[in-house]
Amino acid sequence: MNLFGTLNTATTGLGVNEMALQTTSHNIANANNPYYSRQRVDIETMPAMHFAGVGDIGMGARAGSVQRISDSFVQGQLNQVGGVLNSYSERANVLGQLEGYYNEPSSTGILSQIDKMNAAWTNFANDPSVSGIQTTVVGATQTVANSINQLANNVQALQSNTVSTVAKNAMDFNQTINQLDTLNKQIYNMSQNGDQPNDLLDTRDQIIQKLSSMADTTTTIDQYGRATVALNMPGTDGKATPTPILDADGVKGTLGVVDAKAAGVITATTDVNSENSALAVPGNGKAGDVVFVANNTKTATPVTISSGTIQGDQQALSDLSDQMGKLNKFAYQLATATNTLMSANGVSADKLMFTFKGVTGQANPQPAYDPKVNYAANLQVNATIANNPSQLQAGVGTNPDAGDGKLAQAIAHLQNTKLADPASGKGLTLSADNLSFVDDATGATVSGMYNDIVTQNGIVTQAANNNAQTQLALLQQVQAKQQSISGVNMNEEMSNVIKFQQGFQANAKMISVVNEMLDTLINRTGVN
Repeated sequence: MNLFGTLNTATTGLGVNEMALQTTSHNIANANNPYYSRQRVDIETMPAMHFAGVGDIGMGARAGSVQRISDSFVQGQLNQVGGVLNSYSERANVLGQLEGYYNEPSSTGILSQIDKMNAAWTNFANDPSVSGIQTTVVGATQTVANSINQLANNVQALQSNTVSTVAKNAMDFNQTINQLDTLNKQIYNMSQNGDQPNDLLDTRDQIIQKLSSMADTTTTIDQYGRATVALNMPGTDGKATPTPILDADGVKGTLGVVDAKAAGVITATTDVNSENSALAVPGNGKAGDVVFVANNTKTATPVTISSGTIQGDQQALSDLSDQMGKLNKFAYQLATATNTLMSANGVSADKLMFTFKGVTGQANPQPAYDPKVNYAANLQVNATIANNPSQLQAGVGTNPDAGDGKLAQAIAHLQNTKLADPASGKGLTLSADNLSFVDDATGATVSGMYNDIVTQNGIVTQAANNNAQTQLALLQQVQAKQQSISGVNMNEEMSNVIKFQQGFQANAKMISVVNEMLDTLINRTGVN
């Protein structure tokens, strides 16, 4: 052992503290980066040198590796909780828009308009001979029909926009998967060279978190740090099974979204193998369903998504479909009940109050209910009555007395009659005098049917909002935990700056001391 050995030992300490300072500086620079995981230099003791008769003498220190401080379990929790939050939030967002379309309670909402229509019928019944009273009834009825049409059109537009949002998210998912594939290759190359790709691993986790925000993914990490991503698809037993869409070999295919369906064929709105093709899909695909198309195939496999933005939109589409179905029942029952009373009391088919534009069999006052027909969008006041309100009949019989208002009163009293669900097949049963319907024990009034539609949407929307708030609180807890593990603590880092600075200065001082000793040895001992 000699002074040169001591010099080498001090030099290793100098290098280690320099690297530790550089890493600390990197941590401080990324203190406000939410996706950054703090790093730490693992300092190891250099192998000692053995001297006979003396023993092992230390040779300094070296940097073993720069470790990335992260907890994969907490990161997985963050992805899962964030995906569920996005699901609730997106569903609440869509249903909140629908709630705005209903605009209830308000003086301009459909419920208020129905009340005004019933009041007009009551006034008509009380004095059918008042000038202009028929025009008032027809005008109030047209207002109700137009509002129902507009609401139906708004719901359909919201459905279409929501499907487009699912398609956009699916395209974003595809692009993000391709980014992760590129990152996998970069991580592998660095790992193979013996380097530690810490910053790339942070980017990898950020991309995985983005994927989880759109759809629930199952992610595994191999020994090189590469991510394998899977989505739930039907397995051989028919049950949803995680199926890789990205692994170490690359991307396995792309996601598509069902846009339209006919004769067992669906069209994907996203680019599938560089073209928008008609794809055969097992089962009954409906608008907004997500499918997976493997590379170099034309077979689309349904994907089951249980969280994330995409799933929130899919749930909202189901809610909208349910609401649209109930809205159609409401419009059908309003028109059918009114027309049936009129037909049973002497009004000819061409002078019934309501018709359904483009719907066959509308001359029948009580047509068979068809769940595929959009009654709400096609409801209208009969053109014959709309163009000539004076033909509107208030009394019973083919030629009622001038002061007879029984029919008008019967129509006004519909607001108090419980009618069966049109889909039940029970139909409408008239009383003996044909001036009312027999109440259905499980039914609802016309206004009650619409009020139930509005109320149900409000309940579901409120539940989604409450769930989102609860999930947000949980996410904030997980984020706090994640930051306590991986986040940069400025107090700790500044303490490290001082520690490593002093270590650097001490080793530099040691080098200076050894330099002076060598100078004394060489230049002042008379050695030639």
